[in-house]
Amino acid sequence: MHVKTYLKGTFIYKLYRKMRYLYVEKFPIKYTKIKYKKYYGTKLNLKNPTLLSEKIQYLKLFVYPTSAKVIKAADKYTVHDYLNNKGLSSYSVPYLGIYNENQEIDLNSLPSSFVLKKTNASGLNLIVKNKKDITQKDLNQIVKKWMSFDFGKSGAELHYSASKSRIICENFFNLGDEYRFFMVQGKLAFVQVIVWDWDLDESGIQSGNTTVIDGHKKHYRFHFDTEDNLILKDNYSDNYSFKKPAYWKELIRISEDIGKDFPVVRVDFNDIEGIPKITELTFTPANGFLEILRQKPDLNKELGKWLKRLEV
Repeated sequence: MHVKTYLKGTFIYKLYRKMRYLYVEKFPIKYTKIKYKKYYGTKLNLKNPTLLSEKIQYLKLFVYPTSAKVIKAADKYTVHDYLNNKGLSSYSVPYLGIYNENQEIDLNSLPSSFVLKKTNASGLNLIVKNKKDITQKDLNQIVKKWMSFDFGKSGAELHYSASKSRIICENFFNLGDEYRFFMVQGKLAFVQVIVWDWDLDESGIQSGNTTVIDGHKKHYRFHFDTEDNLILKDNYSDNYSFKKPAYWKELIRISEDIGKDFPVVRVDFNDIEGIPKITELTFTPANGFLEILRQKPDLNKELGKWLKRLEV
C-alpha cells in the first residue's frame, strides 16, 4: 500500500493538508514554481513564458483570478448563463436544484439517484445511484466538508475562489466515454478521451456494487491528435479503439466557438441519452500540470507558439 494511501484519514495527514493549504494560500507563486520544477524538470519562466505549460501557469496566476468571463464559465452553475448567451443552452446539462452555503439539502426531496457537485471546484462530486444507501447525516457531513474547503486556494487556481460556493444537483446518468477538447487560441490542439471503470474507485480498488461514490471513479486517459492518431495513453490502460460518435464535427465546431473566447480552455462533453452535453469548461486542466506536455516537450513548445494572447 502506498504511504499516502495509508496515512489518509490520520491526524498527521490532516495536519499536512492544513499546512500545505496555508502555504499555497500565502505563497501561490512560490508554490507554483516549486511544483512546476518538480513536475516538468525545468524552471518556470513567468517573465517571458514560451511553452504552453508556462503560459497556462501565467494565466492561472495573473489573468484568470480577475477575469469575469473565466470566473463565470468555470463555475458549474453560472456556466449555464455563459452557454445561454452564446446560443448553446441546448448543450447544458439540466439540473434539479441549486443550494447555497447555509441551505440544507433535503434527501427526501431528491430522486432515487442523483449527483451533487460543488460548483466552484473540481472533483468534489457525490454520485448516488440509490439514495437508500446514504443518510441525511452523511449527506450533511459531506456537503459541510465541501463548503468549508476553498478548492481554488488549495492549488492556486484562484478563479474558483472568486465565485460563490454552491451545490448543484443533477440527475444521475450512466455515462459513456467523455470527450475533452483542448483548445489553444481558438484552435483544436488535441483530444483527450476518458474511459470510466465503474467497478473501481479512484485508487483502483474494487468497489463492486457501490452505490454512493464520493469523488471520482477509476478512469483511463487516451490522447489523440487532430488526425485521430493516438499520441499518448495511460501506462496501465488497455488498448482503446477510438470510434468517433456521429456528432463529432458538431463537438469540434462548438469547441472552436467557445475557444475563441479564451486563450486556453478544455471543453468537456458527455453523451447523455444520445445527446452531447457540456459538463464543464476547464481553464487550468490538471492545474496546468499535464502529462502530455511533460512527455511531449516538442508539442509543449509548438502549442506555446500558438498562444500569443495572454489575456481574456
